[in-house]
Amino acid sequence: MKRSLAFIAAVVMAVSFVSCGKKDESSSADRSAAEKSSPASQSEKTEEETEKKEDEDTSSYVSPLSDPPVSTAKVSLDFGSEWLDKKSYEASVKDGTDDSIDYNDFIDIDDDQFMYLHDGDSSDGTAVVSISKPAFNELYTKDAVDNNVEMIKSMMEQNFDSGDDYEFYSVEAADIGERRAVYVCEKNKVFGEIVKSDQYQFFDEGDIYTIKFYAPVDRYDDLKPEFDSLIASLKVEH
Repeated sequence: MKRSLAFIAAVVMAVSFVSCGKKDESSSADRSAAEKSSPASQSEKTEEETEKKEDEDTSSYVSPLSDPPVSTAKVSLDFGSEWLDKKSYEASVKDGTDDSIDYNDFIDIDDDQFMYLHDGDSSDGTAVVSISKPAFNELYTKDAVDNNVEMIKSMMEQNFDSGDDYEFYSVEAADIGERRAVYVCEKNKVFGEIVKSDQYQFFDEGDIYTIKFYAPVDRYDDLKPEFDSLIASLKVEH
Protein backbone atom coordinates (compact mmCIF):
# COMPACT_ATOMS: atom_id res chain seq x y z
CA MET A 1 0.00 0.00 0.00
CA LYS A 2 2.84 2.42 0.84
CA ARG A 3 4.39 1.72 -2.55
CA SER A 4 1.04 2.39 -4.23
CA LEU A 5 0.57 5.71 -2.45
CA ALA A 6 4.16 6.68 -3.15
CA PHE A 7 3.65 5.92 -6.85
CA ILE A 8 0.53 8.10 -7.04
CA ALA A 9 2.28 10.94 -5.21
CA ALA A 10 5.24 10.69 -7.58
CA VAL A 11 2.99 10.88 -10.66
CA VAL A 12 1.07 13.87 -9.30
CA MET A 13 4.28 15.66 -8.37
CA ALA A 14 5.77 14.94 -11.80
CA VAL A 15 2.72 16.32 -13.59
CA SER A 16 2.74 19.37 -11.34
CA PHE A 17 6.45 19.93 -11.91
CA VAL A 18 6.10 19.73 -15.69
CA SER A 19 3.09 22.07 -15.63
CA CYS A 20 4.74 24.62 -13.36
CA GLY A 21 8.04 24.44 -15.20
CA LYS A 22 6.78 25.25 -18.71
CA LYS A 23 9.04 27.67 -20.54
CA ASP A 24 8.32 30.18 -23.27
CA GLU A 25 8.79 28.22 -26.47
CA SER A 26 8.93 31.25 -28.77
CA SER A 27 11.30 30.76 -31.67
CA SER A 28 14.55 32.71 -31.99
CA ALA A 29 13.08 34.42 -35.03
CA ASP A 30 10.19 35.72 -32.94
CA ARG A 31 12.55 36.99 -30.30
CA SER A 32 14.69 38.76 -32.96
CA ALA A 33 11.62 40.42 -34.44
CA ALA A 34 10.55 41.57 -31.00
CA GLU A 35 13.94 43.05 -30.32
CA LYS A 36 13.77 45.05 -33.56
CA SER A 37 10.33 46.48 -32.81
CA SER A 38 9.72 49.75 -31.00
CA PRO A 39 9.93 49.82 -27.16
CA ALA A 40 6.16 50.35 -26.90
CA SER A 41 5.37 47.47 -29.26
CA GLN A 42 7.88 45.23 -27.50
CA SER A 43 6.32 46.04 -24.10
CA GLU A 44 2.80 45.25 -25.36
CA LYS A 45 3.94 41.97 -26.89
CA THR A 46 5.73 40.98 -23.69
CA GLU A 47 2.57 41.57 -21.65
CA GLU A 48 0.48 39.50 -24.09
CA GLU A 49 2.98 36.62 -23.98
CA THR A 50 3.04 36.72 -20.18
CA GLU A 51 -0.77 36.57 -19.94
CA LYS A 52 -0.89 33.72 -22.48
CA LYS A 53 1.77 31.78 -20.58
CA GLU A 54 -0.08 32.26 -17.28
CA ASP A 55 -3.33 30.99 -18.87
CA GLU A 56 -1.52 27.90 -20.22
CA ASP A 57 0.10 27.15 -16.86
CA THR A 58 -3.16 27.57 -14.96
CA SER A 59 -5.15 25.34 -17.31
CA SER A 60 -2.64 22.47 -17.13
CA TYR A 61 -1.57 22.72 -13.49
CA VAL A 62 -2.49 19.75 -11.28
CA SER A 63 -2.21 20.53 -7.59
CA PRO A 64 -0.72 17.77 -5.42
CA LEU A 65 -3.23 18.86 -2.76
CA SER A 66 -6.27 18.25 -4.95
CA ASP A 67 -9.01 16.17 -3.36
CA PRO A 68 -8.74 12.48 -4.34
CA PRO A 69 -11.58 10.87 -6.32
CA VAL A 70 -14.52 9.80 -4.17
CA SER A 71 -16.13 6.38 -4.52
CA THR A 72 -19.73 6.38 -5.76
CA ALA A 73 -20.27 2.72 -4.82
CA LYS A 74 -23.29 1.83 -2.69
CA VAL A 75 -22.79 -1.54 -1.02
CA SER A 76 -25.74 -3.54 0.32
CA LEU A 77 -26.65 -7.00 1.57
CA ASP A 78 -30.09 -8.64 1.74
CA PHE A 79 -30.70 -8.47 5.50
CA GLY A 80 -33.77 -10.29 6.75
CA SER A 81 -36.18 -8.97 9.39
CA GLU A 82 -34.11 -10.60 12.14
CA TRP A 83 -31.34 -8.07 11.51
CA LEU A 84 -31.62 -4.67 13.23
CA ASP A 85 -29.96 -1.46 12.11
CA LYS A 86 -28.21 0.79 14.62
CA LYS A 87 -31.32 2.83 15.50
CA SER A 88 -33.55 -0.22 15.97
CA TYR A 89 -30.87 -2.03 17.94
CA GLU A 90 -30.43 0.87 20.36
CA ALA A 91 -34.20 0.99 20.87
CA SER A 92 -34.26 -2.74 21.66
CA VAL A 93 -31.46 -2.26 24.21
CA LYS A 94 -33.33 0.62 25.81
CA ASP A 95 -36.50 -1.43 26.32
CA GLY A 96 -34.48 -4.42 27.58
CA THR A 97 -35.12 -6.71 24.60
CA ASP A 98 -31.44 -7.05 23.72
CA ASP A 99 -28.20 -6.84 25.68
CA SER A 100 -25.99 -3.81 25.13
CA ILE A 101 -22.68 -4.35 23.37
CA ASP A 102 -19.83 -1.87 23.41
CA TYR A 103 -19.59 -1.41 19.64
CA ASN A 104 -18.43 2.22 19.72
CA ASP A 105 -14.95 1.16 20.80
CA PHE A 106 -14.47 -0.77 17.58
CA ILE A 107 -16.72 0.50 14.79
CA ASP A 108 -16.91 4.04 13.48
CA ILE A 109 -20.66 4.19 12.93
CA ASP A 110 -20.32 7.21 10.65
CA ASP A 111 -18.27 5.14 8.20
CA ASP A 112 -19.88 1.74 8.61
CA GLN A 113 -23.29 0.24 8.16
CA PHE A 114 -23.94 -1.59 11.42
CA MET A 115 -26.39 -4.49 11.68
CA TYR A 116 -27.21 -6.56 14.79
CA LEU A 117 -28.69 -10.08 14.61
CA HIS A 118 -31.79 -10.22 16.82
CA ASP A 119 -32.47 -13.94 17.11
CA GLY A 120 -34.74 -13.99 20.16
CA ASP A 121 -32.22 -15.02 22.82
CA SER A 122 -29.68 -12.34 23.64
CA SER A 123 -28.34 -14.36 26.57
CA ASP A 124 -26.64 -16.66 24.05
CA GLY A 125 -24.77 -13.79 22.47
CA THR A 126 -25.44 -12.53 18.99
CA ALA A 127 -23.80 -11.57 15.71
CA VAL A 128 -22.83 -8.21 14.26
CA VAL A 129 -22.16 -7.27 10.62
CA SER A 130 -20.58 -4.02 9.47
CA ILE A 131 -19.98 -2.64 5.97
CA SER A 132 -17.28 0.00 5.60
CA LYS A 133 -17.72 3.18 3.59
CA PRO A 134 -16.14 2.54 0.13
CA ALA A 135 -12.98 4.42 -0.82
CA PHE A 136 -11.64 4.88 -4.33
CA ASN A 137 -8.20 4.48 -5.89
CA GLU A 138 -7.57 3.38 -9.47
CA LEU A 139 -5.09 0.79 -8.15
CA TYR A 140 -7.79 -1.00 -6.11
CA THR A 141 -8.44 -3.79 -8.63
CA LYS A 142 -8.74 -7.56 -8.51
CA ASP A 143 -5.04 -7.78 -9.30
CA ALA A 144 -4.26 -6.37 -5.84
CA VAL A 145 -5.96 -9.23 -3.99
CA ASP A 146 -3.32 -11.93 -4.37
CA ASN A 147 -0.51 -9.53 -3.42
CA ASN A 148 -2.37 -8.51 -0.27
CA VAL A 149 -3.02 -12.15 0.65
CA GLU A 150 0.68 -12.94 0.39
CA MET A 151 1.58 -9.83 2.38
CA ILE A 152 -0.76 -10.81 5.23
CA LYS A 153 0.56 -14.38 5.22
CA SER A 154 4.09 -13.05 5.48
CA MET A 155 3.14 -10.76 8.37
CA MET A 156 1.41 -13.55 10.28
CA GLU A 157 4.43 -15.82 9.94
CA GLN A 158 6.48 -13.37 11.98
CA ASN A 159 6.73 -13.86 15.71
CA PHE A 160 5.02 -10.99 17.52
CA ASP A 161 2.94 -10.69 20.66
CA SER A 162 -0.68 -10.13 19.66
CA GLY A 163 -2.13 -10.85 23.11
CA ASP A 164 -3.78 -13.86 24.68
CA ASP A 165 -7.18 -13.11 23.16
CA TYR A 166 -6.04 -13.06 19.55
CA GLU A 167 -5.74 -16.05 17.23
CA PHE A 168 -5.20 -15.98 13.48
CA TYR A 169 -6.88 -18.76 11.51
CA SER A 170 -6.50 -18.14 7.80
CA VAL A 171 -6.22 -15.70 4.90
CA GLU A 172 -7.03 -16.43 1.27
CA ALA A 173 -8.40 -14.93 -1.93
CA ALA A 174 -12.16 -15.32 -2.26
CA ASP A 175 -14.38 -14.94 -5.32
CA ILE A 176 -17.89 -13.69 -4.53
CA GLY A 177 -19.79 -13.68 -7.80
CA GLU A 178 -17.83 -11.48 -10.21
CA ARG A 179 -15.96 -9.76 -7.38
CA ARG A 180 -12.74 -10.72 -5.62
CA ALA A 181 -11.73 -10.13 -2.00
CA VAL A 182 -9.11 -10.81 0.64
CA TYR A 183 -10.75 -13.13 3.19
CA VAL A 184 -9.44 -13.29 6.77
CA CYS A 185 -10.71 -15.45 9.63
CA GLU A 186 -9.52 -14.69 13.16
CA LYS A 187 -10.44 -14.60 16.84
CA ASN A 188 -10.18 -11.51 19.00
CA LYS A 189 -11.78 -9.60 21.84
CA VAL A 190 -14.39 -7.27 20.38
CA PHE A 191 -17.40 -5.60 22.03
CA GLY A 192 -16.03 -6.73 25.39
CA GLU A 193 -16.17 -10.44 24.56
CA ILE A 194 -14.17 -13.03 22.63
CA VAL A 195 -15.53 -13.37 19.11
CA LYS A 196 -14.59 -15.16 15.93
CA SER A 197 -14.82 -13.10 12.77
CA ASP A 198 -14.93 -13.32 8.99
CA GLN A 199 -13.68 -10.29 7.08
CA TYR A 200 -13.90 -9.71 3.33
CA GLN A 201 -11.95 -6.79 1.88
CA PHE A 202 -13.08 -6.25 -1.71
CA PHE A 203 -10.90 -4.67 -4.41
CA ASP A 204 -13.54 -3.80 -6.97
CA GLU A 205 -12.41 -1.88 -10.07
CA GLY A 206 -11.10 1.06 -8.05
CA ASP A 207 -13.44 0.71 -5.07
CA ILE A 208 -12.33 -0.86 -1.79
CA TYR A 209 -14.73 -1.79 1.01
CA THR A 210 -14.77 -4.29 3.88
CA ILE A 211 -17.60 -6.47 5.18
CA LYS A 212 -17.08 -7.92 8.67
CA PHE A 213 -18.98 -10.57 10.58
CA TYR A 214 -18.54 -11.16 14.32
CA ALA A 215 -20.06 -13.90 16.48
CA PRO A 216 -19.31 -15.39 19.91
CA VAL A 217 -16.78 -18.21 19.49
CA ASP A 218 -19.25 -20.85 20.73
CA ARG A 219 -21.93 -19.69 18.26
CA TYR A 220 -19.78 -18.95 15.22
CA ASP A 221 -20.32 -22.33 13.52
CA ASP A 222 -24.09 -22.08 13.94
CA LEU A 223 -24.29 -18.50 12.67
CA LYS A 224 -21.74 -18.67 9.85
CA PRO A 225 -24.29 -20.02 7.28
CA GLU A 226 -26.35 -16.88 7.93
CA PHE A 227 -23.36 -14.70 7.13
CA ASP A 228 -22.39 -16.76 4.09
CA SER A 229 -25.86 -16.18 2.65
CA LEU A 230 -25.48 -12.44 3.29
CA ILE A 231 -22.14 -12.30 1.45
CA ALA A 232 -23.67 -14.20 -1.46
CA SER A 233 -26.37 -11.49 -1.68
CA LEU A 234 -23.82 -8.66 -2.10
CA LYS A 235 -24.96 -5.85 -4.40
CA VAL A 236 -22.94 -2.80 -5.49
CA GLU A 237 -24.55 0.11 -7.31
CA HIS A 238 -23.13 3.40 -8.64
